[in-house]
Amino acid sequence: MNLQKALQWLKGNPLPWKLRKRLYERASTHLANDVTLERVLTRFGAGLLRRRKRRAAAAIDAVTQGVRNGQTLAAAMDSSLTNLERTVLDAGDRAGKLPEAMKLVIEVRELVDRIFWKLILGFAPALVYVYALYKVLGFIGADVVPEFAGILPAEKWTGWARVLYLMGVFAQSAAMPLATYGLLTYALWCAWALPNWAGRGRAFFDRWVFPFPLYREIAGFSWLLSFLALQRAGIPEVESLAAQVRTASPWLASRLLAISSGTRNGFDLATSMMRTGHDFPSVDLIDEIGEYMGKADSSEKLANVARENAAYVERKVLAIGGGMALTLSLLVYAAMFVMQFGSNALSSALTSSMRQM
Repeated sequence: MNLQKALQWLKGNPLPWKLRKRLYERASTHLANDVTLERVLTRFGAGLLRRRKRRAAAAIDAVTQGVRNGQTLAAAMDSSLTNLERTVLDAGDRAGKLPEAMKLVIEVRELVDRIFWKLILGFAPALVYVYALYKVLGFIGADVVPEFAGILPAEKWTGWARVLYLMGVFAQSAAMPLATYGLLTYALWCAWALPNWAGRGRAFFDRWVFPFPLYREIAGFSWLLSFLALQRAGIPEVESLAAQVRTASPWLASRLLAISSGTRNGFDLATSMMRTGHDFPSVDLIDEIGEYMGKADSSEKLANVARENAAYVERKVLAIGGGMALTLSLLVYAAMFVMQFGSNALSSALTSSMRQM
């Protein structure tokens, strides 16, 4: 990373998604009404200046200058765009369907954002229960067990009191911090590995290890919608895949290269996907692609299938989050149950011990 890119990264994108979305919404309407792209950009930049968003206005001015000099919108906005936006806008320009491409960018981004927020809402209760379980175990280990361990020998903690004692020992052992830091480490590793890791073992993780299957499905329908945009632009499959590989993350690029290898060797798209063994974009989508690809209006039909798949992934996210929250809530209640019955058993053991004295 050179100094200029480092400084740009520190400052942040001068055209964040909120502004780009507003531009796409306005431009898609005006372009359909025969207003030129240069005119749309000029007026949009002037509006930013009136709202004193000088840095964003300067960025739009640079984009306007690029378009005036013959660049496509995707090329002029290059550093401000995501890979998906760059691919879809470029395809829309080539096909003369830039307004439709802008609407597709908004649609896909909103689909992904909606799933992201469903993920947050679905897993927030689970995180609360994890914290509650941690605090309950900590209370047992730090307060309950040590207070009575000096009065009652360990061998006299029987029944539910014994379970309470073992929970306290576990809470005070190295297992608790190891589990906590292990989860945090795994979360940080996943944040890096999801878009980047493409080595041996990734296909197994994509099938069985959370959250990799969800990531594969979300990336899968997002990729399919952008690929179909390239197809509608009249770009052949091999060239479409090559264009997407150039802007893809390392993991996505590895999946697309494997598919592209099959199409270059004469296999159709669905067969090429099955031959990779990666189950990308998903088993269901591969079946649907095999059913519709090559037929009349296949791009529109498959786009609808991809949208239905996105709705299915949304429901799946909520179901997984709900299942995890239920499991963890039961663990919290189980810990409190043990604490209640263990305290009763401990009280009985203490009474019995005092009588023997």
